[in-house]
Amino acid sequence: MSTVRAETWNRHVGKPKVIEVILYAKKNGVNPSGNSTNPSNWDLSSSFFFASTVITTIGYGNLSPSTVSGQVFCVFYAFCGIPLNLAFFKQLGKCFTIHLGRLEKGLVSVVPHKVETFAKMGVKEKLSLMQIPSILVLGFVYVAYVLIGGVVFWKLEGDLGMKDVSYLREKKERLLSTYPCLNQAGLEAVAQVVKDTSKVGLSLKSNYTADGFWKFTSSAVFAATVVTTIGYGNICPSTTGGQIFCVFFALFGIPLNIVVLNRVGKYILAIERNISDFFEKKTSRKTCTRFFIHFVCYICGAVLFFIMPMIVFKQQEDWTHAEAIYYCFISLSTIGFGDFVADSNPDKYYPNWYSFIIASWIFFGMAWLALVINHSIEILERLNNYFKKQFKKNDNQQGDEADGTADKNPETQMEEEDEITQPPVTEST
Repeated sequence: MSTVRAETWNRHVGKPKVIEVILYAKKNGVNPSGNSTNPSNWDLSSSFFFASTVITTIGYGNLSPSTVSGQVFCVFYAFCGIPLNLAFFKQLGKCFTIHLGRLEKGLVSVVPHKVETFAKMGVKEKLSLMQIPSILVLGFVYVAYVLIGGVVFWKLEGDLGMKDVSYLREKKERLLSTYPCLNQAGLEAVAQVVKDTSKVGLSLKSNYTADGFWKFTSSAVFAATVVTTIGYGNICPSTTGGQIFCVFFALFGIPLNIVVLNRVGKYILAIERNISDFFEKKTSRKTCTRFFIHFVCYICGAVLFFIMPMIVFKQQEDWTHAEAIYYCFISLSTIGFGDFVADSNPDKYYPNWYSFIIASWIFFGMAWLALVINHSIEILERLNNYFKKQFKKNDNQQGDEADGTADKNPETQMEEEDEITQPPVTEST
């Protein structure tokens, strides 16, 4: 915008009020220029869909919690739901692999009397042989977790969404009555300008010319968010060449990022185990010592990757403590809604080191959080194996025929494969 246009904008339209209303409407999923009667994005079905995008780390960003209670719940919900999602699909993939292998062998050489015996079995015996109940239980927990999360998000955010819509309708009518020159067509044009300007990272609240999103430091952070699959969505390539390069850059960068993060995570775990082994030699209580070392390492990681960044983001971005913690977890878990993005406010001046600190924090923080999530998956798998053993024990006590020596069930085969593939490591808590 030129200076003359900016002065005209300020004098006739009242720039800050219009822009704030439009941006607020856009953030809350309301069309600022239309006459839609949609009450809110936080209806029940959208809340269920949002809950599924949280635990699968998709994070489209079209919907995100705006209340403090919703943001805090989202952090704990994702922290428990992401390991559950990974454990469920890992178990489901193993089950499909084993059953497909058994089906392939059965199609090649099938014994008639075994088929007849299986056909004569009752439902309970078939389920016991196929070991479906444990997978069904895990799937039931998974679906129930999504449904419960959807209901909670709906209750926490739905009421505020209704209030936001009423507030925005009042503001819209007030603006149109205050500025008669701004009719419905003019409001649509202004809304389009505001959305396009915010998309490229320029400020409409000030008269100076900013660099926009595509400066070197912001481009480097964008490259980091591509290979780490965070994808905030606040910045994206708009040229054909940039979009094609982004596809190939992610195609090679994502596997490279996974390999490097895996190496870094193993290195962090090796340091933790060496420290634990050192202190175990000094004391007789090995279990308590190992638990204490794990606990201290988790606390140090939480301080380094959550508490300290929270303080920095609060100072640099003027966020609250809840918003800063929420941004930290949403970023490191690769959900990346994009409702809060550091180093992206065009009305603020950021030092040059800020972007590099953010990129480094994302890289090492993701490695640490991945390590924590892997520990959580291990706990879930141990619980799953425990319930499977209890299920088998109950079947044996009821006098079911134990004819499993001739043919292994899928999950027994999966457990044996896990024992073979996992390297021998020291016992961890």
